[in-house]
Amino acid sequence: MYKLLLGAALASALFVSNAHAGLIYEQGLESVATGHNPFKYNFSYDDFTLDSSYDISRITVNAFANFGNLDNIGNMDWEIRSVLNGLPGGILFSGNVGSVAKNDTSLNFNGWDLVDYSIDVTSFNLMAGSYFIGLRANNAQNVHLTLINNRVNITEALVANGSGYTGYWGGRDFAYRLEGEPGVASVPEPLSIALLGLGLAGIGFSRKKKKV
Repeated sequence: MYKLLLGAALASALFVSNAHAGLIYEQGLESVATGHNPFKYNFSYDDFTLDSSYDISRITVNAFANFGNLDNIGNMDWEIRSVLNGLPGGILFSGNVGSVAKNDTSLNFNGWDLVDYSIDVTSFNLMAGSYFIGLRANNAQNVHLTLINNRVNITEALVANGSGYTGYWGGRDFAYRLEGEPGVASVPEPLSIALLGLGLAGIGFSRKKKKV
């Protein structure tokens, strides 16, 4: 009996964890044109805040483009940095992804398609707190970051330059999202705790019964 109880508890814990896999953070989707932007040439940075521990495995940025053969991104560099005095600090995680998936959102702005560009990254864990994400599109054609209408979190979107960081989009941020699942440091939900406790109690009862 106790094996069944323990199995149910563990299965429930796994189910609860997997049920939350997916969207972790989303920063808007707006049809605001930027004209030329440095996404192709320099790292563009924006900040975000997490309320718990998460394992992040996918990054998607929204852009407006002439959807077709001329709006591809050859590969994408990405960084996650700490926050230092309101600016990007040290690099925590980084990489380059050669396979960039694109998906037309069916939204349009002044003849340009709004497109999601996604990269799958090796899963990494971020604890609750604030961070900067940095993205750079390589070999990109006709791809411009989509902006949102207001500033979010700490500061406006920034662009890396030779002397540091500068604002570029008039106080706005750009649209992106992070996907993954809760990290191991996340607190289990009440149902998982209750079932796990029930399973452990069953083990204890079974052992006590054997001793009698």
